[in-house]
Parts: sequence; C-alpha cells; structure tokens
Amino acid sequence: MRYTKRKLTSREKLTVLRLITERRIRMWGRFKISSLFAIIGTFVGIATFFFLGVLVQPAITPYISDYGSGDYFTYVLVGMAFMAYAGISLSMYSNIIRGSYWGNTLEIIMSSPLSFPSFFVMTALWTYFTATLGILLYLLLGVFVFGAGIAITSTFWLIIPLLVLSCIAISGFGLMSGSMFLLADVKGNVEPISWAVGVLSGLVSGVVFPPEIFLTVAPPLYHLSRIIPHTYAIDAFRRTVLNGEGLSNPMVQQDFIMLALFAMILFPLGLYMFARGIRKAERTGKLARWGG
Repeated sequence: MRYTKRKLTSREKLTVLRLITERRIRMWGRFKISSLFAIIGTFVGIATFFFLGVLVQPAITPYISDYGSGDYFTYVLVGMAFMAYAGISLSMYSNIIRGSYWGNTLEIIMSSPLSFPSFFVMTALWTYFTATLGILLYLLLGVFVFGAGIAITSTFWLIIPLLVLSCIAISGFGLMSGSMFLLADVKGNVEPISWAVGVLSGLVSGVVFPPEIFLTVAPPLYHLSRIIPHTYAIDAFRRTVLNGEGLSNPMVQQDFIMLALFAMILFPLGLYMFARGIRKAERTGKLARWGG
C-alpha cells in the first residue's frame, strides 16, 4: 500500500511559518558579536569603495555619465546592493539542500506533512527578509555617512517588480545549482553552475564597472554580459534609483523585457532539473546520509 502524505491546511502552514521565523529570530539574537562584526565589515566595505571612487572617478566618469550624477561611489553602491539579492537567489537552493543533507534532516523534511516547495518558500522568505535589512543598512550608511547620491523619486516603486522579476530569473540558475547536489552527486563546497554564474556576473554584469568598457579592451566579455540576467537587472536598478526613469524609457523597457524572457526560460528549466534531482534521490535512497 502506497504511503500518501497528509497535506497541511493554510492555517497550519502559517503556524509552521511562524514557528520557523521565531526559531530563526532566536538564533539570530544569540550571535550578537557576529552581528556587530557584520556591521563593521559592511562599514569597511563601503569605505573601501568610497576611497576607490576618489582614485578612479576621473577615468571612469565618461562610462557612467548616464547614471545619476556620474558619481562612481554611488554607482557601485547600487550595484552591490542589488548583487546581495542576486547572490541569495543563486546560492540559496543549493545551501538549503546541502545543509539539510549533511544535517541529516532532508529525508525528515521530505516525509513531513509540509511540502518541500512550501519549506523552500518559508526559508526563502526569511532569507530575503534578513538580506533586505542588511541592504537597507548598507544603503543608509552609504547615503548618510558617505554622501551617496540616492533619492526617492516617483518611479521608486518599480524597484519591487524589478527585484521580483530579477530574483525569479536568477533563481532559475539557483535551482539548477541545487539540482546538481542530487542529480549529479556534486556534494563538495564548489558547485559548477553557481560558481560559473557568480564569477561571470561579478566580472561582466556591471557591478563595479560598466560592461561598455569591454567594447574597447575585450569585446567577447561584453557579449557575455548580454547572456545573463544580472546585466539587465543592474542597469534597470540604476536607471530607476539614480535617474528616476520609468517604463516610458526605452532602455528600462528593454531591461524588463529581457528579464521577463530570462525568467520564462530559466525558472521552468531550473524547476524541472530540481524535480529530477529529488526524484533521483528518492529512487536511489540518497535523501539520507549514513555514517560519517
């Protein structure tokens, strides 16, 4: 007789979400020293880019004059803030699978009344919430301590759909990365998909310098920047936050269209690969880890 899991009601799922959140808040509160050092690290990182901007501003101004006042420090600050969300979307699924597997809780989660997608959503909500707090601190320090030129305009609301669409698109790569843990038995600390996308996006997507620089020094790298969603997301993010541009701007329209295409292609593909990895683990009995 086949075992069928009982499904949780909506109220029960909300209860589980509350319990998971309360547990994570308690854990968060226990590591006050770690939080303090994280704040100090954030301050030092912002200061590093501030002083770097003083050095490179004259040379890079022609390349970033389309964004706000052309201030390099503000340019980098916005790019790094977005990449915090991108990094979560890329690594979160693999981290959840890896942590559950090595903690011997993956099989327990899979066999519990709480569905695996619901578990992922609940974990993701907390992860994005804490990241948002960190990004707000990052931006507040940048604006009020180092004078970054960020202002709230009438198009600021576009940040929300932009972030949602970007996270969905990049999560496609994240799901593929997570699937490799079970689908291809990649159980080390380095997973090739997230590693490749992370390295590529950090280099060519425009986080610390515009991709247009590559047109004169390395054209192939510029073309590589056009095949990942990060490039379009960062551009739209800067145009919205620094320029106050909305959907009436052709460049912002193009960024949103490309992100929508990436989301429609990458996310379903990632879901398919992730589901195949789970089915393979269930079939081969590799949901649980035995021994040391």
